[in-house]
Amino acid sequence: MKGPKAKRSLSQNFLIDAGVARRIAFAANVGPGDLVLEVGAGKGELTGPLVETDAHVLAVEIDARMIDELKMRFANSPEPTIIQADILKLDFEKTLDGRKAVLAANLPYNLSSPFLFRLFENRHMLHRALLTLQHEFARRLIAKVGTKEYGILTVFCALVAKPQILFSLSPQVFRPMPRVKSAVLMLDFNYIPPSFPKNEFMFKRVVRAAFGQRRKKIHNSLGQVLGSQTIEILTSAGIDPSRRAETLNLIEWVSLADAALKYAE
Repeated sequence: MKGPKAKRSLSQNFLIDAGVARRIAFAANVGPGDLVLEVGAGKGELTGPLVETDAHVLAVEIDARMIDELKMRFANSPEPTIIQADILKLDFEKTLDGRKAVLAANLPYNLSSPFLFRLFENRHMLHRALLTLQHEFARRLIAKVGTKEYGILTVFCALVAKPQILFSLSPQVFRPMPRVKSAVLMLDFNYIPPSFPKNEFMFKRVVRAAFGQRRKKIHNSLGQVLGSQTIEILTSAGIDPSRRAETLNLIEWVSLADAALKYAE
């Protein structure tokens, strides 16, 4: 590849396959008048096809070397707007100027979890997101109740978005090649969940506590959070205290969080 080499300290793996880049841009389903927030723009392999849709593209990149690369690549184009920033610290409201955007991201896989939590927090600013993730990680977001992949991220995601794996990617489409298979996952933030908690903070607190000791029965794992009323709260929510966290579906998690909130008042 031309230009700066990937930094191991930043865990960089650049997308090099133009066909894959076009496929992701097509899946973004954007055009004139739309706003795209691209995260981890790198050398601009995906940026180019996104710009070709005639949407307004905000290309965010943390590496100053890549910022220079992007400026050279798009020197003769009014697009994209290039922003040097750490996405985990980015002010979405200010950056998007109050508009809703479609997000596309190719980030180091070690940032996947904190980045997803940032997206969930800022979901009101996004129509949908297309994320390049480690395949096993992407499977956690679409995991079925009762499986070993089903966990905190699955439940949190189910509350705010509809996840779908669009297609898989081989290591050969990146340089340097990662040692794992990847996938492009879409999150639809216009999705309306079947149930929503009265207090989102309580919902998150209960889910985190339950999965923090997932091998234990739920009345034991929730004891430190709900105290002596744990069994009473579970029963009032219609949940057998002997069940384990991975057996509860979203509606049951919401019922449990609402019951816990009622007892806390």
